[in-house]
This record gives sequence, C-alpha cells and structure tokens, in this order.
Amino acid sequence: EANLAIVERNAHAWPSDYVQTGLDATVDWPALDFKFKNDTNYQVIIVTWFDWDERTVNAEIYGQKLPDGQYIEIEAVITSTTPAGPDEYVEDKELPTGQTKTIRQAHEGMTAKAYKVWYNSDGEEINRELYNETTYYPFGRRIGVGVLNPDGTYATMDKKTGEITSQIMTPTP
Repeated sequence: EANLAIVERNAHAWPSDYVQTGLDATVDWPALDFKFKNDTNYQVIIVTWFDWDERTVNAEIYGQKLPDGQYIEIEAVITSTTPAGPDEYVEDKELPTGQTKTIRQAHEGMTAKAYKVWYNSDGEEINRELYNETTYYPFGRRIGVGVLNPDGTYATMDKKTGEITSQIMTPTP
C-alpha cells in the first residue's frame, strides 16, 4: 500500500491464516527475505514493534502521500485449487509400535493473484494492476508411525501405507 517496488518476495509453502491468500511473504534469514526498494523521490520511515500480549511483530511504513486523497489497497483472489496430496508416513522411533501422530496437516494447493488497486478520495477505483501471482503446492498429511517395540528394538514399516511389516528390526544401540 506504500507503492514501493518489490525486489524479492517468497511465499510460504501454504497460505498463512493471518493474511489474505497470495499476500504472504517468507522471511527466513539468511536464505529468504522480503525486500522492497524506495523508488520514489521522498524519504520512507519504517516503524516496527513487537506486541507482547498478541505475540506479533508489526510494521508501519510512512512516505509521501498519494495526490488528491488517493489511496491503494491490495486485493487477492484465489484463481484455482488442487486437492491435497496423499498421506505420507514416516517412522517415529520414540512412539510405541503402531501408535500414530499427525506431524503436518494436509494442505490443498492453490493459485492466487494479487492486485494493487488505486482509489480516488471518493472511494472509486481508478486503476488496477497485477501485483503478483502465487502458487502454493498441495501437501499430504504427514503421519508419524511408532516403530519402538517394548524391548527397545524397532519394527519396520511400509512407507506407502504406514502399516507395521515386522515387529523386530534392530536392537537399540
């Protein structure tokens, strides 16, 4: 909404619940970052703070106002969805044999388009441009399957079905 140029933006693996789908940005220093550039002729002031009660990081960006009371809003639209993938089973060597726990919920895939929309002081739309397009890939549920036998050995598991295939594999080192 500050009308600054986006230099780098990486979406999360699946949509976040704290922002519209397609408007998220991953910050994972030093690997991924959200970068923007002040490509205006005016200074930009960034104010950030942490809210201990809400456990949120907040940022406000101040710069030159748009002319004639204009303002910008970012609008996101989901353009397609894909069903979540199949369940994925992984061994859990701390969980008793046959017990399961969900490690990651399933997430459907989707594509979203975000638009930068300019409004005049009367709230009428005067311009719209494609801001970004984001693709989130589908993920299946990840399920941990216990393989720890009562005697400390490990069972084997079929990674396609999560079924225990043998009760004894190797002794605990």
